[in-house]
Amino acid sequence: MSSICVVFAKSEALGMLKAGYTKNKVIAAYCLAMAERVVSLVERIGVEEGFSSPAASPRIRA
Repeated sequence: MSSICVVFAKSEALGMLKAGYTKNKVIAAYCLAMAERVVSLVERIGVEEGFSSPAASPRIRA
């Protein structure tokens, strides 16, 4: 799944659906592509010490 261009991603998603992939598999592919893109960008620019996201906050964890 493309994480660079939404037009390519849409085309790939339609192709996956036509090939018989379930909607869940297509959504999972989108999530994986976006996660890989975020990791790539973070690796490129780096992360400052003390950086965290709201999702990593102890008060949000179950």
